[in-house]
Amino acid sequence: MRPFYAHSLEGQPPNTWETIEAHAYDVATLASGFSSRFEASDWGRILGLWHDLGKYSVEFQKRILGANGIEAHLESRGGTVDHSTAGAKHAGAQFPGIAGRLLAYCIAGHHGGLPDDTDEDGGSSGLKDRLKKPICDWSAAPEWLTNQSPPPNPPMIWSDRSVVRSFQCAVFCRMLFSCLIDADSLATEAFVRPDEARKRPGPPVNLEELSATLDRHLKQLQSSADETAVNSARAAVLAQCRSASARAPGLFSLTVPTGGGKTLSSLAFALRHAVKHGLRRVIYAIPFTSIIEQNAKVFRDALEAAGDNVVLEHHSNFEGSRRVQNGDDIEACVWGRLATENWDAPIVVTTNVQLFESLFANRKPRCRKLHRIAGSVIILDEVQTLPVALLKPTLAMLDELCRNYGCSVVLCSATQPAIEQRPGFPIGLSGVREIMDDPPRLFSKLERVTVERIGEIEDSELAARLNAHGKPPQFCDLWRIHCFRGS
Repeated sequence: MRPFYAHSLEGQPPNTWETIEAHAYDVATLASGFSSRFEASDWGRILGLWHDLGKYSVEFQKRILGANGIEAHLESRGGTVDHSTAGAKHAGAQFPGIAGRLLAYCIAGHHGGLPDDTDEDGGSSGLKDRLKKPICDWSAAPEWLTNQSPPPNPPMIWSDRSVVRSFQCAVFCRMLFSCLIDADSLATEAFVRPDEARKRPGPPVNLEELSATLDRHLKQLQSSADETAVNSARAAVLAQCRSASARAPGLFSLTVPTGGGKTLSSLAFALRHAVKHGLRRVIYAIPFTSIIEQNAKVFRDALEAAGDNVVLEHHSNFEGSRRVQNGDDIEACVWGRLATENWDAPIVVTTNVQLFESLFANRKPRCRKLHRIAGSVIILDEVQTLPVALLKPTLAMLDELCRNYGCSVVLCSATQPAIEQRPGFPIGLSGVREIMDDPPRLFSKLERVTVERIGEIEDSELAARLNAHGKPPQFCDLWRIHCFRGS
């Protein structure tokens, strides 16, 4: 029997092509490793082994041979052959019940995206219709590949509310889907585009080394700072963040007023917390791109001594790990482009939109990174900007990431929103621990402005008062307009 191929190499003879068995093994190995982070390695292994069972059909082999001009199967040179439904059907038949269903969702959608159960538009893209769809005969698949033991129940902390359990099941499915599609993409790239694959990150950066590098940078900053009340308060913020890093993973709040140094102090907490509890990366999510660019530069400057390819910036205004200037940073930009596909970086600076839209997405490009979020420290800066209309799913996702995926979440703000669970607000978070010992006292220490009402005055008097204090740099005219017109 001649080999069954999963991938060809353009211009190369079939004896250099990748067999289905080799590809399935590689994907299963990667997906198993990815899903082990949330103790579901057997699930990932089965997904990898079964995702391409449909490629054992004569029709698919004719297409891959005909497309490369190896055999005169002219009718197979165009179009596609559905190779995803076979594995989905097999999973449902082998494991009746929820396990088979979850595996089927992931396999059926590993190219086109996670399907709905039923196509609400009246089409046939829903999983129910896919599982009824006639497909090509793939019975040539070897028994060792198709005959697998059912995966064990995931050791999750299930809610006692059915609606929450359904949500937890959906998140588990998305995480498995992410493991499969990232593993499939990486394994395919390694075979078809090995030069590209070699530009991806190497072994993970040691977070303990990053934490030590940050500590040295912070010590340098503190030694060169003047002894003022503000700098003393900032040092106290940093000390409390370092102390709190030993606490068990889960939900935290960091309430620090503007000017309190929370950017680097929160990173110090995150890196020490990750080292202490075996977490893998820090994800810093911010609502505004202008702040992202500023914070990413601060992080890169602080960690520069640890080497390149440490801080990944991922948002709509930025492609790559850093801006390319005069062509000097092409390699760094390539690394950044590849790393944004699956967030394979120790520190990711991104937007709330990128983070949360990915967590609720169903398409391959956005979902590849989801499994990398498991076992991460997630810092939500300016958390009060979370959209009120989307609080219910957002808070449910944050709770689930901490409950079953080994994450710690830091709600970071000078004005903490009232999102803790309480009577009348059942969707809120419970068990949020404040990192600062005494936020009101900290605010009083960092108070730098006193607000007094002066009542109504003439424009000329207001102008005279403002001019007496000098012109605010760059914003003089705009400030005057706002003060005079009240707009």
